[in-house]
Amino acid sequence: MDHEVAVESAERRARRWKWVAGLAIGSVFLVGTTVASAVTGAVTAPPPGPATNISSLVFCKGSDGAMYFVAATTACRAGQTRYNLTGVPGPQGPQGLQGTQGVPGATGAQGPAGPVGPKGDSGVAGPTGPAGAQGIPGLQGPPGAQGLIGPTGPAGYSPPRVVSTIAVGANPDAVLSAFGSIWVVSQAPGTVTRIDPATHSVVAVVSVGVHPYGIASDGNKLWVANFDSDSISRIDPATNAVDASVSVPSGPQQVSWDGKSVLVTSYTAGVLSRINPASNVIEATVAVGQLPYGSYFDGTDVWQTNLGSNSLMRIDLNSNQVTATIDMGAGSGPFDATSDGKYVWVTNRIAGTIAKVDPSTNQIVATVPTGGATIETIYERGHIWVTSMTPGAVTEIDPQTGSVVSTLQLGGGPHGITSDGSTLWVTSFDGGYVSQIAIP
Repeated sequence: MDHEVAVESAERRARRWKWVAGLAIGSVFLVGTTVASAVTGAVTAPPPGPATNISSLVFCKGSDGAMYFVAATTACRAGQTRYNLTGVPGPQGPQGLQGTQGVPGATGAQGPAGPVGPKGDSGVAGPTGPAGAQGIPGLQGPPGAQGLIGPTGPAGYSPPRVVSTIAVGANPDAVLSAFGSIWVVSQAPGTVTRIDPATHSVVAVVSVGVHPYGIASDGNKLWVANFDSDSISRIDPATNAVDASVSVPSGPQQVSWDGKSVLVTSYTAGVLSRINPASNVIEATVAVGQLPYGSYFDGTDVWQTNLGSNSLMRIDLNSNQVTATIDMGAGSGPFDATSDGKYVWVTNRIAGTIAKVDPSTNQIVATVPTGGATIETIYERGHIWVTSMTPGAVTEIDPQTGSVVSTLQLGGGPHGITSDGSTLWVTSFDGGYVSQIAIP
């Protein structure tokens, strides 16, 4: 018989049957009624082949009691009985140990890009990177629109210069700007020449007294001091004629206006007279120093120069009294005065200087050399202007520093000086003319 094995003893067959039944995992149910007879039957191993599923064992039993395991698809031979052993699956066994990791497989091909996800929040700005290299300059753009013109800057300094020279009577002394004209007093002919400053032409010549010197205006009329006539002449600018004459103490040289009265300095008599212009009457006389010449009203007090006494007097017009006498120094020869609004400036004809006097202390605080025979002075355009006969010049002085800013040579013995608000007018005593000077 094919694949037949030797018949074992009944005892060994029984043990082997029990082993086979245990191998069926769990309880085994036999189909048929021959379980007991299997103890004495012969068991034959199944033919070689694939491993048999233990959950479905099939064997064939012959008439001699031998059993043959066959495949589930194999039919039993003739005279054999087929038995199916169906086992109930046992419980899940414990999980075995983790096997070793296999060798990584080759990387698969790149899959297609997934859809773009939503934009995340902006992160914190990183630090500024280093500046890149300078790029190539771009093309020149078109010119921009013209900007607005800025304000005009301050004018630069322009030294004084002569604009015009006009001939007048011999020995011109004082000069005054009033009523839209320039008025020049000439000693030798005893006249006052009226000049149109725009055309530089002589408008009129008015005869006054003998050897006239000073001239002033009260806002309505002109007043002229006649040295050798001991009088002052009043001129009406509407008619260019003298309409009154007032006798005064001997040797009148200078005349000025204090807002109420006409002030006349009498060089020989040594007095200052106050005249009422409405009545032409002398209302007060104040004794001053020797050979008084110029008088200047600063709005409160009158400052009187005394050439012979080398002094400057301060006069209170409310009381008509001298309140202070300032020694200008031996050989000084005080001659004329003006004010810059804070200090009084006094020319010294003999010393050839101009002194700066502090009214708060009645003391000289500075002295500036200007040249020989310093005559008259005015304050204009923030500077002090001085005429000097001997060097024949007009000197410009900075009142803040006391320094000389400029010196304009005129010649002809500069004497009287006035301003029309834009230019200066200076008489030349020896030359017989008056010069118009442009100033910065």
